[in-house]
Amino acid sequence: MRRLIPLLVPLFALFGCGAQAQTAPPSTTLPGLTVNAPPHPAATFHDHFVQSLNNVTSHGAPAHLGQLARWAEPICPIALGLSPAMNDLVADRVKRLAFQIGAPQARRPVRCKPNVEILFTDKPQELMDLVARKRNELLGFHYISQLREVSRVDRPIQAWYLTQTVSGGGSVSLDAPGAAGSASSLDVEFSHMPPGCAGSAFTECLSSQFVNILVVADANALSGRQIGPIANYIALLSLAQFKTLDTCDAFPTLLDMFTRACADRPAAEAPAAQDIGYLKALYNGNNALKLWMQKSLVAERMARGPADSPKP
Repeated sequence: MRRLIPLLVPLFALFGCGAQAQTAPPSTTLPGLTVNAPPHPAATFHDHFVQSLNNVTSHGAPAHLGQLARWAEPICPIALGLSPAMNDLVADRVKRLAFQIGAPQARRPVRCKPNVEILFTDKPQELMDLVARKRNELLGFHYISQLREVSRVDRPIQAWYLTQTVSGGGSVSLDAPGAAGSASSLDVEFSHMPPGCAGSAFTECLSSQFVNILVVADANALSGRQIGPIANYIALLSLAQFKTLDTCDAFPTLLDMFTRACADRPAAEAPAAQDIGYLKALYNGNNALKLWMQKSLVAERMARGPADSPKP
């Protein structure tokens, strides 16, 4: 399958937000960093967690097709804006979590073209304004009237998802309207929606897949935080699209890291059991099912616990 040409890297360099171009020295931009990841909590599952979140998937954001998307191609992350060692740490944490939950792996990592760009910058909105002008297809499906809204930065760490719709016969359509901007920066062709199938209440024989994920981290907002939890949080955003990030769940989850409602309890520093369970269930399920069926099966697999999850 043709891949996205990694043109965001030179764009980031032109913006001047690399590690050497930070307004503060690398050693003080994010003080107190550590590369030691805390151990993962015990993999315990509880029916109350599954039911209290509307079958878990109140966290799951449907893609343009109306399904939960996942990677069908090997995930190839690249991190920029920190020291080389810290950049490598963040990218490696994404690859480790991908391996743990059974996401596709690159057979030759050296030749793997970046499809997850993780950018640390002290000027996140200026960077995204530039992306909106030069590479707006990376923002995912949107119309011109929504450009300012979809490119707005309102979280310390934020992700934008470009997806594609794939039919059972292999037809592919990028989930980005041609009117939203030029496709010159993509090594894919815009096409009509692939034909699906009819006659089933469970599937239309179409699935949503990630093509590219852009993650932008606000270096100023993250000042004083440890790099381990930050890298773990970014890894979650690089493997699934989440829509509910401002509610406090009944059980701890790494997704609560920036949720003020959870300020009265210690924040999770590594993916919790339910985080891992959700990702394993997502990557172990039938990606061509309709959203309601996807939700039901994700909740069912999470309730069964880790014994039902695939081993990478």
